[in-house]
Amino acid sequence: MYKFEIDGTEYEIPQFADLPLGALRKARKAQDELDATFELLEGTLGAESAVMAALDGLTISEFKTWFDGWAGGSTLGESSGSES
Repeated sequence: MYKFEIDGTEYEIPQFADLPLGALRKARKAQDELDATFELLEGTLGAESAVMAALDGLTISEFKTWFDGWAGGSTLGESSGSES
């Protein structure tokens, strides 16, 4: 689980790597990585969830920092077994 705090409220959500494969499969048809990110988040947490409302209040820079922590180095479309 990924634990974080926004504006004094603590949240806990599944770590990116622990999301069900079905969530990633559904997001694969997104137009770009940003759309896929929000499809994953909204599909997993609920578009109108308290977590999404809290994330909506972040600046783009804050969201990037949050995403990097949540994803733990994972990126969409790239597996840990892919070669450079």
